[in-house]
Amino acid sequence: PPPPPPIFFFHAYEGKAYPLWSRGLGDVYKRQALINRMAKQYSIRRSIMATAIKKYHLEIAGNTSPQGGSSFWMKAPKKLDTDILASKLIKNGVLIEPGKNFFAPPDQPENYFRLAFSSINEEKIENGIRIVAENIMKLTGSN
Repeated sequence: PPPPPPIFFFHAYEGKAYPLWSRGLGDVYKRQALINRMAKQYSIRRSIMATAIKKYHLEIAGNTSPQGGSSFWMKAPKKLDTDILASKLIKNGVLIEPGKNFFAPPDQPENYFRLAFSSINEEKIENGIRIVAENIMKLTGSN
């Protein structure tokens, strides 16, 4: 018969032996710590973005205070095609996701877009929102 499985495993990096049953627990705790750090960062970024959206008078679509997710759904003026807005913004280093493809044809509104905050450095969020607001004003001729 094969030998019984070891009750300890050796962690080569740390040079220590741990009970085999603890290996899975360590992974769980590491994952939970990562999730907690990410949730804290997302919360901070969401708050910064929400404040900037309000400051630059942009309109959040639907729920005005989302509590989950990693982006805001935005509503631009009715006459604005967000595909055009996206092409203007990318030249300024700002990415948005036009919302038209998230609606069923044939009546796909063109004035919705999504702003993600999960991978944006906190220091860049407000300036990015300012650039979005300025481009919306240029494209719609509003002040």
